[in-house]
Amino acid sequence: MFKRHLLIRMIKQAIRQHKPFVVLLNGDIGAGKTTFVSKILKKIVSAQITSPTFTIINQYSNNIFHIDLYRIKDEKELQNTDFYEIIHGDNVVFIEHPYNCVHASEYKNIKYGLSIDLWIDKKGKHHVKIG
Repeated sequence: MFKRHLLIRMIKQAIRQHKPFVVLLNGDIGAGKTTFVSKILKKIVSAQITSPTFTIINQYSNNIFHIDLYRIKDEKELQNTDFYEIIHGDNVVFIEHPYNCVHASEYKNIKYGLSIDLWIDKKGKHHVKIG
């Protein structure tokens, strides 16, 4: 069973120690990825957490980012952003639809991170699986 408080503790520790921490969020539209990020970050930052679907990258503090790659069609579109600098810097980063346009090998060089799957079953219940 997923324990949100453990993830919050890990993220706070990464922030205090200035260590990178990347969370890859997989799931269909409406599965609760942004809601998940909001519930985690409301314990850490005072900023309002909003979906980065149209902005692509939201920054909530000096080193906390929320990225949504859903609308990005290929990696060339990321060249005009700080995406690679963000994910390889000393930042805490939540990435929705991480494999939409970025090859999985790009994430293998990240030292600290989690991959989380979110989905809704036929009864409408939300599920979270850390992989």
